This record gives sequence, C-alpha cells and structure tokens, in this order.
Amino acid sequence: MALADFSAWGITTVHGMSSGPLEVGAYQRLHTAEELTTRFRPWPPWLGVP
Repeated sequence: MALADFSAWGITTVHGMSSGPLEVGAYQRLHTAEELTTRFRPWPPWLGVP
C-alpha cells in the first residue's frame, strides 16, 4: 500500500491535487479506522493550483 511506502521513505505529508468528495471520503475513512499514517492535504480542483 502506498501509505506504508510513504512512511518507510520518511514522507509525512501528501498533497491531493485533484481531491473530490470521493477521495476525501476515502481519507476520512482511513483516518477514522486509524489507518492513515500520512498527513493528507486536499486541493479541490475548483481552487486551482496554489
């Protein structure tokens, strides 16, 4: 799983540059299940690229 790889590589935060409701919901479910080992910063497509 990518989250395990991120943790092994020392990556602590990922940016979801096209995060819609489905993607954010998936991360919320992982967080609730205490399986989200990496911080997640959603960037909804309608906000544009910072």
